[in-house]
Amino acid sequence: MSEKKRLLVVSSFAESLVNFRLMLMQDAIADGFEVHACAPDFTPPIREQLQAASISTHDILLSRNGLNPIFDPTVLSPGVYSLNYDVNGCNDNLEITVLEISAGPDISACINAPIFNLNSSLTTAGGNWSGNN
Repeated sequence: MSEKKRLLVVSSFAESLVNFRLMLMQDAIADGFEVHACAPDFTPPIREQLQAASISTHDILLSRNGLNPIFDPTVLSPGVYSLNYDVNGCNDNLEITVLEISAGPDISACINAPIFNLNSSLTTAGGNWSGNN
């Protein structure tokens, strides 16, 4: 008995699965493949269109911004985010809170410059400054 052939199509934009990959996925189904499509942020019409074509849909965490396609906190707006991961059976769920901060205006400092205060009325309270001494 042979195993069922499977095709997984991953996209960082769910709509492109319909606009650019639907014919490929339909041809694969016609050739006997079980087809799965993964993307973040499926809209109901896109999900319904794929499922109507016998394509299984799966939500994934995938960022279209930044250098890391999975998770790049540098592109997040302030708010609370859930991060779920599963790697080789090890999984966890984390809540990450991104705060809006202001570090004040840009300043220049020379090695032998007098000491100055990084905490002022222009910076967000709390936190720690760190870096090379």
